[in-house]
Amino acid sequence: MKRLHEVIEVPRSCAEAFRYTANFGLIEQWDPGVTESEKLTPGALAVGSRFRVVVKAGLGTSEMHYTITRFEPPHRVVLEGKGGAIHAVDDIRFVEAGGTTRIDYMADITLGGAAGRAEFLLGPVLERAGKKAMAGLKKALTLESAPPAESCTRDLLDRMVLPGALGFTRFGYEHRSKAWRPITESLEGRTAIVTGATSGLGRVVAEQLSNLGARVVLVGRNQEKLEQAVRQIAEATGNCNLAMERADLSLMSEVRSLAQRLLREEQAIQILINNAAVLPLQKSQTAEGLETAFATDLVAPYLLTRLLIPRLRESAPARIINVSSGGMYLSGVDLDELQNPQGRYDGARAGQTWPDDPHRAVGRGTARLGRGGKCDASGLGGHAGRAGFAARFPQADPPGAAHSRAGGRHHRLAGRGDRGRQRQRQALAGSGTAFGRHPAGHRG
Repeated sequence: MKRLHEVIEVPRSCAEAFRYTANFGLIEQWDPGVTESEKLTPGALAVGSRFRVVVKAGLGTSEMHYTITRFEPPHRVVLEGKGGAIHAVDDIRFVEAGGTTRIDYMADITLGGAAGRAEFLLGPVLERAGKKAMAGLKKALTLESAPPAESCTRDLLDRMVLPGALGFTRFGYEHRSKAWRPITESLEGRTAIVTGATSGLGRVVAEQLSNLGARVVLVGRNQEKLEQAVRQIAEATGNCNLAMERADLSLMSEVRSLAQRLLREEQAIQILINNAAVLPLQKSQTAEGLETAFATDLVAPYLLTRLLIPRLRESAPARIINVSSGGMYLSGVDLDELQNPQGRYDGARAGQTWPDDPHRAVGRGTARLGRGGKCDASGLGGHAGRAGFAARFPQADPPGAAHSRAGGRHHRLAGRGDRGRQRQRQALAGSGTAFGRHPAGHRG
């Protein structure tokens, strides 16, 4: 048996350090010796929670399965791992002192078969791997995550169709993800409003925010789908601090009613995510006389944002995140025909009445609140991102997206996590994954 023992100190509360470290579904974020990780059991962490972890082994990899055998938040967690010829017991203890947390990490590793006979040679290798892992954990819990700042180079590439289109590809995702930092902060005590939250990107985002501890209010137009989404998110994350609001965002009367209910029910709102959108193939008008895509994709998020700004300012620091589409690469904006009153109807164009600069999505009013992570004097910031193609991550794919006509990429808010949805954790605060648009339906 080889015992590895390392002690680090991080500028986090004991609870925050424990929550992040104990979840081995996130271990690939900080351990360079791990290539994949996922949480296998739904619900909150507890004794019996299981994880799949793929570790580097020579020129290949080895799959291990870890189980929490002792769980004493926020001071101690013990995990037992088994895989191939490897058996490991990781005992991690947390002690808070003076605004920082000391993490005492001890791992007992037993090697079987040929590896066991060569343990005297592998010992130094394991020690180096352990030191690198703890250095990675310290870095993850020390660095503050932040949305990407404005970049002249990126803006220039975005305005050039072909370079901008590369951001939609596997290459674009892999390239940008190298610069992403793990999101280790807890969102406990914060409230997030997510529109279009019953499917697609909005559904994934709602779950990941819930997984980070936030109270999440899901907004959708189908009551049955809302109830299903709330039930599934609660089961997956163990966080039951969820609420739902039914509203048809193509109607401004319902947008106003929604805002009134939110202001009445939610004493604080720290995050507003305007994600809901439609992309109809044929022109239609709402009962209020607005072209459907124009009403849902532009007017509704702008109006909702304006109505909720007072509460967001009161709750600062707060963020507004607007999800637009990469269809801006393919169609311009005709300010004289925002509702396509004449000529052939183009659904993609109607849905792109947003300004052509993604950082000015949902009109100049929202963009005034801040771009690229900047906040105004009240602590309220505005951010924008683009939705994207779902070919790489079908979990974020709304019904019918396989036949989608337009898409884009979006910014991330949360770091990579459980396999299968780990990269969707990037969904709100950096460029990355994707989902397509319903050909005659809605986003989220």
